[in-house]
Amino acid sequence: MNAGGGTGFENYVHSNAFETTHCYRRIMHTEIVSFLQTLGIRDRGMKTADLYVLRATAMPAVLLENLFLDHPQDAARLRDRVFRVQYTQAVARGIGVALRLPARDTDQEKERLIAQLQAEVQRLRGEAARFGQSLERIRNEAQTALK
Repeated sequence: MNAGGGTGFENYVHSNAFETTHCYRRIMHTEIVSFLQTLGIRDRGMKTADLYVLRATAMPAVLLENLFLDHPQDAARLRDRVFRVQYTQAVARGIGVALRLPARDTDQEKERLIAQLQAEVQRLRGEAARFGQSLERIRNEAQTALK
């Protein structure tokens, strides 16, 4: 995640990165930004820097700066589970396209995600029911104590 008073998405490669790294970054950037733009999230661009995390590696390295923790709207999105799932899917697609990995069955992936979300809804319903029972018990105890 990013911080420092901005908003949006940006990424970095080392200033002396090989063309392969730049190619991977362009592909990933395109996939990620195509998702983020549907939400009106700012594209801060593709940047270069002499950062240790990029310099001290022997493999292609791309640093993704995923929204700003200190920006209220960015922070709210980062707390949103659905956004995080969709965002990580965009990142995964970008990596997959960049590395020329075989495509996954998207219908299967959607079914898996739907099943996960349904399980989460069921879990939350159970918690809500337990919370309601606790409130009812407290109300009954309070009424008994007040008699």
